Amino acid sequence: MGRYDTRAFARVQVLLARDAPTAVVLRRGPSRSVCTIGWDRRDDTFTLGQWYRGRIYYEKCDISPDGEHWIYFALNGKTHEATKGSYTVLARAPYLKALGLWPCGSTWGGGGLFGKQGDYWPFNREAMIGPPAQPPMSSDFLHSEGWYVGPHHLSRLKRDGWSLVREPEPGAPYVFVFERAVPSSWVLRRECHLRHEAFALRCTRTGAVVPQPDWEWADLDGERLVWASKGCLWAGLLDRSGVVDTKLLGDFNDMVFHRTRAPY
Repeated sequence: MGRYDTRAFARVQVLLARDAPTAVVLRRGPSRSVCTIGWDRRDDTFTLGQWYRGRIYYEKCDISPDGEHWIYFALNGKTHEATKGSYTVLARAPYLKALGLWPCGSTWGGGGLFGKQGDYWPFNREAMIGPPAQPPMSSDFLHSEGWYVGPHHLSRLKRDGWSLVREPEPGAPYVFVFERAVPSSWVLRRECHLRHEAFALRCTRTGAVVPQPDWEWADLDGERLVWASKGCLWAGLLDRSGVVDTKLLGDFNDMVFHRTRAPY
């Protein structure tokens, strides 16, 4: 009888800056601990951001086009504090220290998006705690831009070049399907379910769909495909046969919680 791998892997998801070779990596695990990591995609080096006791909702986060700032939505359940236990934060990437903070008090709403010019809009009804901060806040880009389609994770994908190819039919399960063309006659498929995402590669020559059940995040970084699986970040190229020249960029499984200060 074979042995099963019973290790608990970290969960890894990434926010790629659109106009800069940087990114914020969210590394989760155990369930109530999250670590932020800066990723320099020019040389695939990583910088520790900060740890958080609680949950950061990836689907409600965003990164500015220049990669200098990011917005995240966090939940720690401390409802007696001024933050009301859940809140939206504007911070310098990849750190957690707030430049602006908006209490929420629930998991309805919260988070935010950056516009194409780097302005941003937090999805909160409560007033901000703290002084106004750069970059500038916008009040109208969500309505004037053509990419806003509802839930802001879906809007973020559309803004960043993913094509929405299928929406759920009335009464059908909540599944939005996005696709992005990648080199060598392949398309990266991303299924957005209510509480998770699923990825696959579709061959445009044959129509064959190759599921990638271990991928928890994937995207295109220039000419290369990048993805997260079992607590690791990977890169590879595509040819007619599929993914080749696979390279491990980072293994985040053995990281241990410790407190650090943001450098600002």
